[in-house]
Amino acid sequence: MLPEYRSKANLWIGIGLLLQFGSLLVIPEPLNALGILAGLVMILIGCGNYAIAKGYSGLLGILGLGSILGLVILICLPDKNK
Repeated sequence: MLPEYRSKANLWIGIGLLLQFGSLLVIPEPLNALGILAGLVMILIGCGNYAIAKGYSGLLGILGLGSILGLVILICLPDKNK
């Protein structure tokens, strides 16, 4: 796994998940949809970086639409960069 992309992926996914869950708990009802959407975009970017770090196309980051489930699928993929 390429370390430079892994660190970027960890950062984007971490912030995205915090933003999604935090907006559900803290942000009032009309605005929490924006927080969830912003978190989803960050998770997509992070999953794309994670796919690149494992040697796959960044388009595989679309699995981030499944939030945590998509991330689990990416984690289970074999690493092509050995």
